Formats: sequence, structure tokens, C-alpha cells
Amino acid sequence: YGNHHLNDPRKQGSIVTFNAMDKDGGYISHIEIGRLASLNNIQIRTGMFCNPGASQKYFGLTTEQISNYSGEHGGCWEEVDILESGIATGAVRVSVGYSSTLADILVFVNFMKTYFVTKDVPAKSFYTERSKDSAANVVGIYVYPIKSCAGICAKSWPLNSSGFLYDRNWVLVDSEGESLDQKKIPKMCLIVPDINLSTQTMTIRARILNPPEPLKINLSFGRNTKESDMFRICDRLQPGESMCRDVSFWFSSVLGIQCRLIQNIPNPKRSFANRGQLLMISRSSVRWLKEKLEESEHDCHVDDGSFRANIVLDGCQPHEEDSWSTVCIGDTAKFQIAGPCNRCPMVNVNQNTGEQNRNILLALAKYRRCNSHINFGQFLSIQNRFFTSISVGNPVKIIK
Repeated sequence: YGNHHLNDPRKQGSIVTFNAMDKDGGYISHIEIGRLASLNNIQIRTGMFCNPGASQKYFGLTTEQISNYSGEHGGCWEEVDILESGIATGAVRVSVGYSSTLADILVFVNFMKTYFVTKDVPAKSFYTERSKDSAANVVGIYVYPIKSCAGICAKSWPLNSSGFLYDRNWVLVDSEGESLDQKKIPKMCLIVPDINLSTQTMTIRARILNPPEPLKINLSFGRNTKESDMFRICDRLQPGESMCRDVSFWFSSVLGIQCRLIQNIPNPKRSFANRGQLLMISRSSVRWLKEKLEESEHDCHVDDGSFRANIVLDGCQPHEEDSWSTVCIGDTAKFQIAGPCNRCPMVNVNQNTGEQNRNILLALAKYRRCNSHINFGQFLSIQNRFFTSISVGNPVKIIK
């Protein structure tokens, strides 16, 4: 964009603003370009640049689309980058300054070639079709009672209307009512809850130096809450109950910031998860990613827990779950595949230490980009009218 029609470089200046298009002529997300550039230590600007009028002019946005802009949103790591009509809402701006060199420009060009120039093999074609008689089975079950904190590894766990019982049933929010996560505070992974279903108690410990005494919470709703309110979870407002002051003080002392623990309302239609009732990955896909990291000689810790899935499968091909639409786990638990999980920088956090390594998301971006998203794993939607439990060892039947 600019004064290229004048055919005079003296009137163009040293700022280049552009959009990238995919092989089908659709816009590539400017947000994705900006965030991947940041992971590669390249500083650029993306968006409307405080000039929505210019975006309306160059993209041909209507007044109605502009007025509806703020109402459209996605899930985790998604702002409004491309409207449902396929029109972009912003661009990429590269500023070449006095201290910039040709080498700097070539770094950016090579970055664009690495991540956005179409390869011979589409990024999503890493599985082959299999018969419905799959040998897949459940090898891991994880429940995350407190959003973005450590999970519980279980042999069996009951389902309810929103997913696994107590999964993402609590969330930490700051003084402004905004939810906290590992992208903001990586050491949240060192907060370790454990639930005893028999005694209906949750015990929470902190894997830090000089930890406070373990915190115990009775799971009977209302016994530990003091007020209800609306809280911002990712891009949506959701009701919840603020826990008592002593509970919030425990978390504030561990994290070093003022925060509150919020409990979900009784019989919720959805948990505090960003999207989907349950998240499923396959261990073969994790092994595939490890191979990619080894090929690039990156020393990264990656395991099942890196992706914070609820259900881990094995016995299927890498990313074969991308081709499924309906599955049955065990004898009675039926699920519809609700779509892929768009990955954010949280996968870079080592869930055992809280340390970060950006190479994990960079490796994913090179072979798992699809339609401007970096996908790994599939969300599940419960189809049963009655609820059961899922156990390690349950077979997975692909219905279609």
C-alpha cells in the first residue's frame, strides 16, 4: 500500500505496508505474522495502526462491517484479523530506518519464505486415511481444576455436562477481573491441585521455594464463596463466584500479584476453558513433533503435558485425529469432533519448571499451519444425554 503509482521512490518513503496472501488468494492473518515475527526476534507492527479509516478504504469495509467489528472475536490467541467474509482488518508494516541494513531486510524476507511461502506438501497432510476399526486407545487422562495451573493425572474420571467433572471449574483473575494464564504468568504451572472425589475436597500445593501450607477447599458449592460477578475469560464475559479472602490471599502470595480465585456457577453449561468441552491429542503426534525438533537440533522438553489435553490417545498415526468427525470412547461415551486447537505461546512453557522455549511453537508453525492457524489436537463435544466415566485403556472407535 502507498504511493507506488507515482513511480517515484523519493515519494514512497522507507515504510512498507502490505498483506500476505495464501495460494488460494485469501488473506494470511497479519496477527499470526506479527507474533511469529516476534518469536524470531523481528520487530514489526501489525493491525490498523490507529487508522481505521485507511483500513476501511483499502479493504473496502462497509460501515456496517466496521460497526460490527468489535462484536466479532475468536478463542485463545485470536483477535479479529479476518472477517467471516474473508476481508482482512489490518496489515503488516515494516519500517526501514537509518540503522537498518540489507542483512536485516534479508532476515525478514527469509522469515516470510520459511513460514508463509507454500511448500510442495500442504502443512495439514501428515496423516493417511485409516479404516474405522482403529487400534487407538486412551493412554492418558488429565483434569485441570484451575485454569492454567497444573493438572491431575487420573486413571479414570467422570464426565458432566461441560466436560470432565471439575475441569477448568476455577480461574484466577487479577484486580481488574481479567483471567490469568501461563502466557502472562508461566509459574502458574507450579500450582498443583489434587481432588479427592470421595471426600469432595481439593488440596492445592505450590512447587516453589518456601511454599505456604497446602490449601484445602471443600467442593460443596457456596461454602467457600462470598460474591458473584461477571469475569472476562479470554474474549468473553462469564459468571462466577469469588472465593473467600483467605483462599485468594494464598494464591496472591504464591504468584506475587493481587488475584482472586473464582469458582464456576452450579451446573454450568460450559467450563472456564477457552473453547470446547474436552481436548484430545495423540501421543504419536507428540512423537512426530519431537522428531521435528531433533531434526532442527533444538533441545526442547516436549511431552503429553505440554499440550494440556484432557484425553491422550495412542495406537493411531500422527495427526490422524484430524480426519475424524465422530468417535466413541469406551462403551458409551460418544463425542463429536468440534474442531482443531489453535495453539498459542503457552506450548512453549515447560509444565514442570515454568521455563519457556520458543522453539516449540516455531517448530509447530513450520509443519502444522493451516488456514493461518497453528493446530495441534482436536476439541470434543459430548453427545450423550447421560454421563459416564472415561478410563485409561478404553478403546476408541471411529464412527465416521
